[in-house]
Amino acid sequence: MVINQLTLRTLKKYSWRLVVALAVFVFFQITTASSVDEILNWQLEDEVFLYFTVGVVMIIWEISGRVINSFDRLILCRKFSVKRLFAAFWIDSFILLPFLIGAAYASTYVIKPMINCPVIDAESEFWKVTIQSVVIAWLVISFQLARLNFRYAQKAENEKTLIQKELLISKYESLKNQVNPHFLFNSFSVLSSLIHENQDLASEFLEQLSKMYRYMLDNKDNQMVSLQKEVDFMNSYIYLLKARHEDSINIDINLPIDQESFFVPTLSLQMLIENAIKHNKFSKDNPLTIRIFNDGEDYLVVENELKAKKQEMKSTKVGLENIRKRYDYQSERRVIISESESHFTVKLPILTSIQFT
Repeated sequence: MVINQLTLRTLKKYSWRLVVALAVFVFFQITTASSVDEILNWQLEDEVFLYFTVGVVMIIWEISGRVINSFDRLILCRKFSVKRLFAAFWIDSFILLPFLIGAAYASTYVIKPMINCPVIDAESEFWKVTIQSVVIAWLVISFQLARLNFRYAQKAENEKTLIQKELLISKYESLKNQVNPHFLFNSFSVLSSLIHENQDLASEFLEQLSKMYRYMLDNKDNQMVSLQKEVDFMNSYIYLLKARHEDSINIDINLPIDQESFFVPTLSLQMLIENAIKHNKFSKDNPLTIRIFNDGEDYLVVENELKAKKQEMKSTKVGLENIRKRYDYQSERRVIISESESHFTVKLPILTSIQFT
């Protein structure tokens, strides 16, 4: 069964090439004939040109296909572009040129004299066949590159569909992170304690908690929000963290930019801070410092000290992947993640509405 399928595929491939070769032959017959009678009056020269055209097309197709496949494997697969397709066209043409000249020479000076087919002006005939061979090569190369371009277009469309599917998954993961049961339980525990100790502080705590969850509900379907809204939400989130951890955590926000004009993924800052708290140890004597600032290059930087816990928690990296995928969907700019001996840094591109894809 496998052999039959392979044979069928091979026959289909070469049959298609034969059809193209015959189409090229007919094209040249029509364009070079001076009358209909010349086309219909079949001569030995026409038969030779038919065999020549079929043979040249078959060989060109094979050589060109190998060159294009190699170019695709080494260059195009890394970064596909129309500019690189044009480069492949001329490289392929240059590689085929010696064969085309050789084929034209053989046809003019060897094959035709051998079968007693008269050549009145050999030099003129040689250049005519050379030009015809080059045109044939260009047609074959263009056809193969058009197929390759179509394949990459299909691949890009499939990847876009895949990203959209992953976006749905990431939105679900985002919702799970938004209503973190552990964080909510701790917040209510702190609130319960404050109610007995300081009712004014408990009232303020409850107000900030309601603001935070109101923000989550209002933006649960928004992938991007203005930086101003995200920072306002962070102020409420930081208030709750400070109420729980007091001076064990220091969060410094320094963003001297127009926060209404720029956008970031919803809850991206909260995810990064939660990630820093989850994976680092801290206390009043040894507080954890987290800085949020603009680096002057249209990036929002979230940087925390590295104070890894002795028993390091296994990271699923859901938060970081969530943010990365949302940037992949919204923009061509990428999240930059780096780690040194002392700090863990995430740089989020700050987007304007015109940068959204």
